[in-house]
Amino acid sequence: MRKAAIAAASVVLVLVLAAILVPRLVSLESLKPRIVAALEKKTGRTVGLGRISLSLFPGIGVKVSGLSVSGDRRHPGEPLLSVPEAEIRLAIAPLFPGRAEFSTFILKRPRILFRKYADGTHSATDIANRLAAAAPPASAPEKADKV
Repeated sequence: MRKAAIAAASVVLVLVLAAILVPRLVSLESLKPRIVAALEKKTGRTVGLGRISLSLFPGIGVKVSGLSVSGDRRHPGEPLLSVPEAEIRLAIAPLFPGRAEFSTFILKRPRILFRKYADGTHSATDIANRLAAAAPPASAPEKADKV
């Protein structure tokens, strides 16, 4: 019984140390160009990112500073979104079957410039259309035949 308790305590200690040390040792700055390119491809807009860092406690997360998304072509100098600080955390359980779900999505002091135009479109219409086209259609659940 005592050996099992020591083993469990050792495992917990290693996990806590990993949660503290890994974010300090792993830099996401080298991944920043790939992250920006992926966001620009998805949105069709210019994306700016300041500093980005990883955190593992209380869950897998990323902290971002200086996030900005450019406005539409009708107003090229205006940003659609600018966020001094953001925090995004993933729910851990859905990662096992391969799904990514946010448990936390916090935008601190965001500035969003949303314009609605006379033709019924708005400043984020093209982003919404791109994301809707990229999302796979939801499949209807199959009904079981009753016997």
